[in-house]
Order: sequence, then structure tokens, then C-alpha cells
Amino acid sequence: KAKGKATAKWSIPDLPPGIGDLIRIQCKDLRVAAYVLKDKKISTANPATPEISSPNSAQDDNMAYFKFLESKIFPTNPRDIFAWHFAMKPSTLFGQQNKKSPKFSLYSPEKEFKRQGILNPCSNWRLSTVNANYELCPTYPKIFAVPKDVTDQHLIDAGLYRSKGRIPILSFKHPYNTATIMRCSQPRSGIGIKKSDADDNFVKQIISTNPMSNTLYVLDARPKLNSVANRATGGGYNTYKDSTIHFLGIPNIHAVREAWELVAKACEGKNVDNPKFLSQIEASNWLEYIRLILMSAVWMAELVDKSFSVLCHCSDGWDRTSQLTSLSMLLLDRYYRTMKGFMVLIDFQWVSVGHKFRDRLGHGDKGEDPKKGHGSDEQQRSPIFVQFVECVWQVWSQFPNCFEFNEKFLILLIDSAFNCRFGNFLYNCEKEQVEAQVETETVSLWSFVLLNKEMFINKNYDDKTEDMILIPNTSRARINFWRDFYLRWSWNAKGHY
Repeated sequence: KAKGKATAKWSIPDLPPGIGDLIRIQCKDLRVAAYVLKDKKISTANPATPEISSPNSAQDDNMAYFKFLESKIFPTNPRDIFAWHFAMKPSTLFGQQNKKSPKFSLYSPEKEFKRQGILNPCSNWRLSTVNANYELCPTYPKIFAVPKDVTDQHLIDAGLYRSKGRIPILSFKHPYNTATIMRCSQPRSGIGIKKSDADDNFVKQIISTNPMSNTLYVLDARPKLNSVANRATGGGYNTYKDSTIHFLGIPNIHAVREAWELVAKACEGKNVDNPKFLSQIEASNWLEYIRLILMSAVWMAELVDKSFSVLCHCSDGWDRTSQLTSLSMLLLDRYYRTMKGFMVLIDFQWVSVGHKFRDRLGHGDKGEDPKKGHGSDEQQRSPIFVQFVECVWQVWSQFPNCFEFNEKFLILLIDSAFNCRFGNFLYNCEKEQVEAQVETETVSLWSFVLLNKEMFINKNYDDKTEDMILIPNTSRARINFWRDFYLRWSWNAKGHY
């Protein structure tokens, strides 16, 4: 389950005598699998290939089989996660084609920032390699873009004032003006509202890169009350000269997790026939949170389109910040609405810049003790990436001709984040991916997509549409429940012939 408890549950329902026991598995993608074990003995001499033998102590042996399944669902060795096993036999998906082609990650900072037009002699920006060994910020990529007049030593000094060292870095420059989208974590202002000369000068340099406006919009994704409360733990927020701060009021990971669990419960089995089904979806607040994210991303895109630069952050800058920067970039730039461009966007704003996929999705981990193994606290679980993909689907639904990819591709993204078949979404940051050697030892989701591109092409896509900003309608009446995703496993919600 998304909240991190065991996804495999042992239960003995009221089955007819002599039938056996039942194992019920609640999957993260809302699927429920049930297996009836007959009253036969399971031989576990070879735990990799359990075999049925003569009946004897059926209950104990069925429990042994459950333990075997549990060891596969929650492996103690990270290399026992499915991605490594799938890499050995990918032929079911790839046929005879080369599983390592194309490149594992499609994002290259040099290529992407050249495409954005900042790597020219007249640019106000530069690429920094100060984090080449991941020492400045372990959760940031090796290479990122910063104002050209900010030295590497200045970056190091400014990193001391930002939570987790996540300094402001460039995400996007508007193609027709000089406005930009920057992202970072919260400042370490604390109760005393401490200031930092290095941080103040950094922000001043950000403002100077945009001669079309002398005002910087600082968008804090959190509710203001939460931002103030974070000062007690050394965080908080700050104000700067020539800037204006706004609090977007997007709930934290805990509220998102609770909403997801309520939606999952409402969509399970016969619950979809409950007369109060729609009321339960509404009461979960899931769609309201989707709306808040979309409203904030739309406003950010509109600001940048009007030549105002934006600095976006939440607490640590890897959850709500990733949602907002990537969505606003999607709205502003048609490149990110192509198949390849959208994959680059995810590699850039989610994988490379450090969204905590492993902690948020709880890959192979019960979440019961964060001090053991590679496990994480179950309170860190939250379907933040699922929220982002659903927000994209909401925009996709309103502008069906503006996206090269189809709905099947969006569902594949969520499934692939959950099922660990590919190596793209297994770890918390670029550094962890490098250490785990996922690029050489696992298969890339993008390889599968590009080798089977016809499956995921939107037949209504018009590649001659204007290079325009998309402004989706975010009224409550236009925020839809994603039935084709949430109800796809429900027999009760499907048509019968």
C-alpha cells in the first residue's frame, strides 16, 4: 500500500472446508490479487522454486509459501528488486531488439540548456560543475545552470543557508523573453529569521538576469502556516529586496497519502457500486489537491509568460517543487508535450534534480524500521509522482491535440514507477542511481517506449499547432475523476456484454 505497510497480507476467509487458505495481495496500483492455496504441502528445499509435494501440515506449509512470496515482495537485498531480474530476460517486451538502446536517460544538461538558448556568449547563465562529486548537494545533479556572475565559491557559501544544500538552480528560460523558472529548497531562516549575505546576493544575481522585469516572484508551495511552523525546526521562509513572496497552500506529503488511501478504498471491489461513491471521492480531497497544483502551475506559467522570473520552493524542494516546475514548463513549451520532450522533462525535473522515488513509493520495503537496511519511514510514503501524472492527464484531456503521447503512456508511467520493472524510478537522486549502476544493470523505460512508440502515440496530435502557452480551466467542474486509471481493475465498473 502507498502508506508503506506490508502489501502482502495473510488471511483465512470463510472458504468451504478442504479448499485451503487464501493469500490476498493489495497492490500499489490498486489491483487486488487473491490466491487460493490447496491443502498440499509446499516443499521449500529450494526457496527459488517451491514445489508441491504430498499433503502434510498444510497450514504450516501454506504459511511457508506466504513467507516465500513476502521475501520477493520485500527483499532484504536491493539487488533482488525486480528491475535486476527483468534486465536478465527482457525478451517478453523487447523481442530480439537491443534492450540497451536508446540511451538510458534522455536528459543531457548541455543539450537541454543549449536548446533553451542559455549557452551562448551573450547569455547571463553558465553551467557549473561544482557538484561534480555530489559534495555541495548529494541530491542535486553533477551539472546545473546558475547566473554567470555567481562563482562556485559563492554557490558553496549559499548552500549553507539552504535546506539540504539545495541552492537555487535554473529549470527553464522562456524562449521569447528573459524570464526564468528557478527551483530550490527553503532557506534556513529559523525562529530568529536569520539572513545570509551569500543567499541575498545570489537572489540579487537571479533578478539581474531578467532585464525585462526588476521583480522576482518567490512562490512558496506550502500553506503559510506550515512555512511559519518550519521556522521552529530551522527552516521557514525569507523575503528579499525587489521580490514578492506568495504562499500557494498545497498540502504536504502526509495529506496526499491520506487522500490517496481514501480514493483507493473507494475504488476497491464492490465499493464502486456504493451510492456514496462520488461523495467518497470528493471527501478524500484528492481532486481538490490536484486542482490546487494545477492552479499554481498555471499562475507560474502566466507569470513567466508575462516576463516575470519565478523562484519556486517547498520545504526540501523535491516534491511540490518538482510538480510545479515541471507542470509550468509543460504549459509553456510545446517541446515538453512531445514524446521525447516529456521524457526529458521527467529525467530533468524529477530524476536528475532528486525526487525521492524510493522513499515516496517504498520500493521493496515494509517501511517498519527506517534504521534497518535501505528501508524508509512509512511516514515518508506519498504518491507525489502519481499526482503529477494525473495533473498532466487533466491538461491532456482539455487539449487532446497538443500532446504527442496518449493516455496509455501516462498510465504506463505510473505503473512503471510502482512495479520496479525498469530502473528509471528506483532511487532518490542521481547520486544513488550512479552508485547502484542502474544505467548499465537495468533496463530503461524509455528504451521500451521508443522501441514500441506506436503504442503510445496520440493519433489526434497536431504537430503544426502554435507554439503557445496552454492555460487549462481549473474550475472544479473541469477537474475530472480519472476513471480509466482508477477503475481499470474493477469488474463492477466495467461494461458487461
